[in-house]
Amino acid sequence: MYSIKAGTVALLILLTTACGGITDDLRPSGADQRGGNGNVEPTTIANLSLPSIDGGVIDVASLLEDHDGVVLYFTMWCPVCDSHMSHLRSAQTSRFPRVAFVLVDYVSGSVNEARMAATAAGFAGPPFMVAADTAGEAEDRLQATMGTTVVIGPGMRLLLNEDYKDGAKLAETLAGL
Repeated sequence: MYSIKAGTVALLILLTTACGGITDDLRPSGADQRGGNGNVEPTTIANLSLPSIDGGVIDVASLLEDHDGVVLYFTMWCPVCDSHMSHLRSAQTSRFPRVAFVLVDYVSGSVNEARMAATAAGFAGPPFMVAADTAGEAEDRLQATMGTTVVIGPGMRLLLNEDYKDGAKLAETLAGL
């Protein structure tokens, strides 16, 4: 009987700390907590290409040939990310059909693991593309972490780079494309 209780307690501790700890308030604060200024020079993203979970390559410059902009959302498949991605799907993707929405898995470690995580979470298909940032290239270049939302516009201009909030700044940015 003791081992069941201990296992339950251990599971509860794991679940409550998985996305930041028991005392963290996971609601968006409106303040970017990543440190630094969040600014990235457009030239640093000019040749950003990442493996896709469908076996191809997601190349930002190529996407901009057919789209007005590209949204990169950095996910680790936790409940907070699920909430953000669900909001992106319900409130943004249909409003901006000329924008490519890419979920960037920066934690899984391989394309196959990213594919399994995206599939299990229900995000492995339209309206999203899913990239596996297995080498941390996009994460490093864009100073990204869980929930970072990046918008890249025509001419590889970086238009937004912030922690996901309520989607208002994202919608404003996308409306200006």
